[in-house]
Amino acid sequence: MNVEDYLNVISNLNRAVINDATALLALTVAWLDPLTVLEDSDELGETDLADFYYSGDDIGAALRVARDCFPGIYAEAIGKIRDGLGYQQVSDFISSEITDRTGIPMDQYDEPAAYAYGIPIPFYGAEWTESNFIEDHSELTALALLLGATRQETYGSDQIEFSSKTYQIAHILQASLWEHYDNSLHRSLMWAIGYATSSTGNSSVDFTYEEGCEFQPLSWMPDEVDFATAIIREAEQIMTESHQGLLLIQNDPCIRQILIDKIKEANVIVDRLQKKDLLYGVKSEFKLNWPEFIEVHKDVDHEE
Repeated sequence: MNVEDYLNVISNLNRAVINDATALLALTVAWLDPLTVLEDSDELGETDLADFYYSGDDIGAALRVARDCFPGIYAEAIGKIRDGLGYQQVSDFISSEITDRTGIPMDQYDEPAAYAYGIPIPFYGAEWTESNFIEDHSELTALALLLGATRQETYGSDQIEFSSKTYQIAHILQASLWEHYDNSLHRSLMWAIGYATSSTGNSSVDFTYEEGCEFQPLSWMPDEVDFATAIIREAEQIMTESHQGLLLIQNDPCIRQILIDKIKEANVIVDRLQKKDLLYGVKSEFKLNWPEFIEVHKDVDHEE
């Protein structure tokens, strides 16, 4: 076959495909979504993410997750492959895009491992039993001690111990501060107390890494990706605002004194509830009259 005959065959095939709606649709699908064609095979149809990991197929795991959960990222990745970008670069692109859009820390594990083990979640929980944690988190330690925790030496190192009463005091403070949630200063104090006592209600903030590993990770499914994203974004907000609250307590003597006074009031409430044999009491029991911190803070700045 000479070149002219070959080109004629190609031209005829192109016309046949264009004129056949089914063939044209199949070609379009194969071009835009090649995994659809591959997954028609029994071998790949039965492959899960763990198989990609054990086979060292980084791009296979990345493309599968992108296709199932992030169709926009998947489309861009396929385009980059067709443009000649290397597989590792495309895999890096997918992981980076997932992190940017959701906050999911894809770099917490090696990339294929992150996909194989489920959705990685960051854990910020206070690790009071770690030897250097107290020294590295002096503001958090100071707040825990204000709330009634004790510092004890265990096996040659200091640790922070919380009693049930400390948690009850923290619960009352948080419940009363929640009534002022729209005020950023009240909210930052509430999150700081929650962070110190692992009681924010956000598992990413409250659990340490070791505690988080005890739970089955979320799967790479659209609904669970949305759930993980909500947890992570809320945790980022809580950690930022709790840090602001810790700095306020440390650096603003007026706010620090107000907090000390409210802890004393909460301590009285706990004693009263214990006499009634009630663990938490009713919501009205938790009414602590917090001042408007914006006005207080302005007064402090003026005095300085």
